[in-house]
Amino acid sequence: RRRGRGDSWPRVADPRTVRGVFCTADDVIRVVIPVDHELLRGSGVRVHRAVAAAAGVRPRHQRTFTSPLGRMTLRWDVYSSAGPDVGSLRAYAQAANASAGDSLILTLHPRSRTFTTTRLRLSDPATGQLRALLGPAAADDPVQALAQAFNCAPAAVVDELRRRGDTHWADLITSHTHKALSSR
Repeated sequence: RRRGRGDSWPRVADPRTVRGVFCTADDVIRVVIPVDHELLRGSGVRVHRAVAAAAGVRPRHQRTFTSPLGRMTLRWDVYSSAGPDVGSLRAYAQAANASAGDSLILTLHPRSRTFTTTRLRLSDPATGQLRALLGPAAADDPVQALAQAFNCAPAAVVDELRRRGDTHWADLITSHTHKALSSR
């Protein structure tokens, strides 16, 4: 059935439980967005409701974020079956030299209403991928950074990534940690 006028909004998931979403610091939301043909041709990009809520966007509202390259509006149209979206990221993908098969890391800073985009290539070395995902400061100790982002013990990070469906990141952390330990 459709939601009636008296019905409340469905509960929004905690962003720490959503695949591809990483809240790596206070006021920092990182979202992994696959680059595909649709993104490159300029189609709008859907984001999870938890991302919209964490960025301060409620149903029937929108918020504009700025970057050195321009503006992006995160909107939550309740009449869309696709949910919240950020419109086209084509210009940002082009500026980052992203191509199909890459990912864009969309980093939102809700308080300042700013954002950045970073290209991530799965063919890059583990350290480069982790730096793109977590930012330069967190890339030195990705397990600790993810433990903080998930509010869990460092030993639980890989399990949490797998539970969320972020198997690529779980495998990368496992191999990165193994390499770091074996090089000591």
